[in-house]
Amino acid sequence: MNRVDSGDLRLWRRILASGVVVSAALWLSAFCKGGVQESEIALAPLAGECEPDFVRLDNGQDLSGWYPARWDGKELPEATGWSVREGAIWLEASRAKANLFSRHRHSRNCIIRLQFCATPGADSGVFIHGKQFQVRDYPGSLPDTKRYAPYARPAGEWNELEFDITDGVAVVKLNGHVIEKRWPVGDRQELGLGLQREIGDFAYRLIRIKEKQASGDRASVAEVRQAVAEAEIPRATPGDRPPNIVVLVTDDQRWDTLGIMGNPIIHTPNLDSLGRRGVVFENCFVVTSICAPNRASIFLGQYGSRHGIWDFQTPLSPEQLAASYVGRLKAAGYWMGFIGKWGVGNPPKDYFDYDRAWPGQNNYLHWREGKFVHLEDMMAEQAEECLELAPSDRPFCLSYSFKAPHCQDGDPNRWLNDPRFAGLYERHPSQFFYQPRFASLYRDVTIPPAPLSEPEFFASLPEFLRTSEARVRWQIRFATPEMYQETVKAYYRLITGVDEAVGRILAKLEKRGFADRTVIVFTSDNGFYLGERGLAGKWFPHEVSIRVPLVIYDPRLPAELRGQRRQEMVLSIDIAPTILELAGLPISPQMQGRSLVPLLRGEKPPWRTEFYYEHLFQHPRIPKTQGVRTVRYKYFRYLVDPPYEELYDLEKDPHEAHNLAQDPAYQQLLVEMREKTNRWQEEVK
Repeated sequence: MNRVDSGDLRLWRRILASGVVVSAALWLSAFCKGGVQESEIALAPLAGECEPDFVRLDNGQDLSGWYPARWDGKELPEATGWSVREGAIWLEASRAKANLFSRHRHSRNCIIRLQFCATPGADSGVFIHGKQFQVRDYPGSLPDTKRYAPYARPAGEWNELEFDITDGVAVVKLNGHVIEKRWPVGDRQELGLGLQREIGDFAYRLIRIKEKQASGDRASVAEVRQAVAEAEIPRATPGDRPPNIVVLVTDDQRWDTLGIMGNPIIHTPNLDSLGRRGVVFENCFVVTSICAPNRASIFLGQYGSRHGIWDFQTPLSPEQLAASYVGRLKAAGYWMGFIGKWGVGNPPKDYFDYDRAWPGQNNYLHWREGKFVHLEDMMAEQAEECLELAPSDRPFCLSYSFKAPHCQDGDPNRWLNDPRFAGLYERHPSQFFYQPRFASLYRDVTIPPAPLSEPEFFASLPEFLRTSEARVRWQIRFATPEMYQETVKAYYRLITGVDEAVGRILAKLEKRGFADRTVIVFTSDNGFYLGERGLAGKWFPHEVSIRVPLVIYDPRLPAELRGQRRQEMVLSIDIAPTILELAGLPISPQMQGRSLVPLLRGEKPPWRTEFYYEHLFQHPRIPKTQGVRTVRYKYFRYLVDPPYEELYDLEKDPHEAHNLAQDPAYQQLLVEMREKTNRWQEEVK
């Protein structure tokens, strides 16, 4: 067995130190030579060839017998990013568009062996009958797989992985050491074995399978379910258990309505402090700008085209609930709390340890024990109660879903004329019923006019927008300068109320001794027009509608990683995989988002440079839209007859004032963006 030559190591260290950009493929070529370094733990020798009775799936020459596919096995046209070099299957993740599946089909009673080699920080996976086993640079990995590190060889060296599967449950060995005793494979036998495209670059070789006799005592359904549950439980010592997680989701809050996001008027001291001590994501976007569909995307880490929820009535199916971040944490033993707007049909019954979830929108003004109480104050009290009840001997997750700053739908006078609530407000709060104690806040401030709010700009819009629901709502919120001032100030006051609730949550965490082991995720379900373009609401793909705040505070981060302001393009579908990785749980291949944990750690992995947007909610006055936003350009089309297109250069035109779709100089770009949209439309299903 050849050791990595010390001269090679010195050469590569000099190259890396020089700052020369080195391709990951070249890195792998230099390091993946089959050798091993000495280790304090004896590592089993690597197989040099296919053992008797095993069938080898890779031929060491080309990709014959393999096909590119999505996670569910649906074939895709090309295997970009996958190749065969030096007898191994190579993955260049930055170029890969698909996973790679073998056409060989195996039973639920077999032995699978393979070798893998990872670049530092890389992350891939092996699919077996549709379920993924995470394969990583284990010595440099996260808590959920770091327990494998003593048995792993360093990045750049080959490792041997074995799955000894009996009746669908595997004993997993890494370099001869058992790392999982009862890991259940998937239930889609038609998918066989696959290799995952994820982060960083990998090489696989000597992928081989041997069928074996089924056991005489087949595992019962209950035993397999127990195995699933055991596989999900985070492995951690009491001193290093998974963190508590608090997920805060506001409703209709656009990205620029926090002090820390550059708003000089709004008062949000607690969230600003959280951002300064945590990580602020400057470019967070929703994949659809409407409450229920995007909340399903937050729960599931999936585009609407995959989860299929495009109305307010459809609930998560039992299977979707189990696959959501709340279902996964619950199965892993987390104590679960939910407060506020469930947002996706009716909330599940008897599901949470602390349950204050409600369907629909609820009302801001309540009458309790003979006196007025504001919904946001009631919810803050519930949060304090939930955290008081949360156990100290197991991790908990509290999902807190604000109504604020969403408007009170319907005619506000229906509530303001109620004798119980008469006199609450000196000035009409429009549809935004803030806590009355904030009435003096922003009173002496003049809110600058919204960009593109001139009547001339509105007149230039196509008729279907000039008569859309967005214009109807503009009429009742922003139709006069006085209405604009009062509506925006009321909207800001609701956000200040959100900030106050966050402060109460932080104080309670501190009081209970949870503050140093509780991760806080703060975001919103969509953005909001505040009169831009003569419109109100959300729905359409302009920046004010699709860009939202995202702050993640992890008290375990070292001081040098706090206060980061990340510029990467992150999405609402990234929330669920991030929560799972923070909890030490594997990320389901059905999720389409990516974990943000590497970004929290200050890393610079290859990252997305574009994303797909879709809004397919059915409404007679809200046209459906779909399109693609890249770092610089945005294209989308309204699905009217005929389709109406918009194209913007965001670098030159951040307010999206100049539609380039008819500009002769941009016709080639227009064609390219149309084609991107068409491809994405198929890929996200």
